[in-house]
Amino acid sequence: MRLLTLTLDMPLHAADIPGFRSAMVAIAGPENALFHGHNNEPGAVDPYVRDYPLVQYAVRRGRAALIGLEDGAQALRTVILPRLPSQLDIAGISRPVGGFRVRDEELPLAILEEPAAFGLAGWMALNADNFHQWKTAAGSPSRLEMLHRALTGQLRAFAERMQLPDYKAVVARVLRVDNQKRARWHGVDLVRFHVWAQANLLPPEGIHIGRAAAFGFGEVCHAGYYEHLLQATRRDHPEVL
Repeated sequence: MRLLTLTLDMPLHAADIPGFRSAMVAIAGPENALFHGHNNEPGAVDPYVRDYPLVQYAVRRGRAALIGLEDGAQALRTVILPRLPSQLDIAGISRPVGGFRVRDEELPLAILEEPAAFGLAGWMALNADNFHQWKTAAGSPSRLEMLHRALTGQLRAFAERMQLPDYKAVVARVLRVDNQKRARWHGVDLVRFHVWAQANLLPPEGIHIGRAAAFGFGEVCHAGYYEHLLQATRRDHPEVL
């Protein structure tokens, strides 16, 4: 699979990602649905594109970043880069773009004989219905089983979008929940997690898995970076809810 990461030399906070996304959508234009996830086809019943997002917005070490997968990688290369301005208007504030870095890779993706471990930071595993079940679930075993099912389904959705023929064979487990914190998304109370997981499909480092993946939730991390994020979380939010 092709993975392109475009990092701008522009400071960004996670709370500014929706504004950053809007700025990129304005550059790409409404005809480029990869950037905004809306179905603009005439007569469309569902106004949203609910497939795994091929363009994702994130903060990488304090800088604004875009992640493109497959067609999304090509769109970043051909749509955004030629039009990238020296200033971006984010939520009414003009911010200078000092430059950019591009990492364009072809990565293997296949079902593994043995499961591989990885971290997920800020993973929004549950939708509103599942979160209601989560709150009423009796005991941690049933809650953990919900996370197993959620991660398996989300990795299968990713693998299907990457056109992996045997995507239904993907199986995932959450090995450890290291942090959970309440989150509010589109007016709905949810929860996001830092978890250490394993699956027979290893998603590439730096992409996002789960609900609101296009907005930087559920970052896939290797062991060292995941531990670094955990230490920062423990300093900033020492209480696990």
